[in-house]
Amino acid sequence: VSTQSTGDFESLTGALAKVTEVVTEVNESQRKGENIQKILEIQNLMEQPAEFSSFKLLEPGRRFIQEITLIKLPAGKQLKFFMFNDILIYGRPSQIKKNGFLLRGIISFEKALIRNGDIIEIERTDVNKTMQLKTEKPEDKTLWNKNLTEVLDNMEKRRKEKENVASKLINLDPQEMLLRKEEDINDLIKKIAQIQTQDERQFKDLSILIEKSLESYKKRIETQLALEALQEERLILLAYQKDEQLVTESR
Repeated sequence: VSTQSTGDFESLTGALAKVTEVVTEVNESQRKGENIQKILEIQNLMEQPAEFSSFKLLEPGRRFIQEITLIKLPAGKQLKFFMFNDILIYGRPSQIKKNGFLLRGIISFEKALIRNGDIIEIERTDVNKTMQLKTEKPEDKTLWNKNLTEVLDNMEKRRKEKENVASKLINLDPQEMLLRKEEDINDLIKKIAQIQTQDERQFKDLSILIEKSLESYKKRIETQLALEALQEERLILLAYQKDEQLVTESR
């Protein structure tokens, strides 16, 4: 195989890796933009009575997970539930907004015990109240169980990470703290901050982020086309190298 073709192959492989990295970043930006748009859509469908007037659905780090209709027992009334990575909100169908809902409750996963079975039981520790619910369809329950398990597992993982880092600070002997280098203490504080702000990028102007997501979508199309072209070139170069190798071996 010639030195030139080997160099071309390495350059092409490097370019392919860079384009793939760009596509990954664009996809992530697109995902975050779509999440914000979905939350804003839910916000627009939501009627907020006076008791929930200060509630803000769009918060840094909050991700939409699932929308589901559940039947409240024993009354048999339908309630719309929206699952996010930190809270559940629910309400009854709106009589004012088309496809909207009247907000009736906000449940923090940190202040609730949820038991999944034939009947879904949500025990709120903040208001000493328990709800019993059931799904309309079996497939709804399967998805609910899967998503809820993932959310609670992630919350437990982050709780343990926070406790682990915090315990390092608490267990430090006062004399030892005086002897430690200042940068070591700062490093522990930074780790706490990183855990608290993980996946919670704050954007001052949400309209800018939405605009960026639209720009990213256009860029995504362009980069995907470029990636396809590079992949085709790589296949051609591989075929060329194989032909050269066969020719060399036949000599």
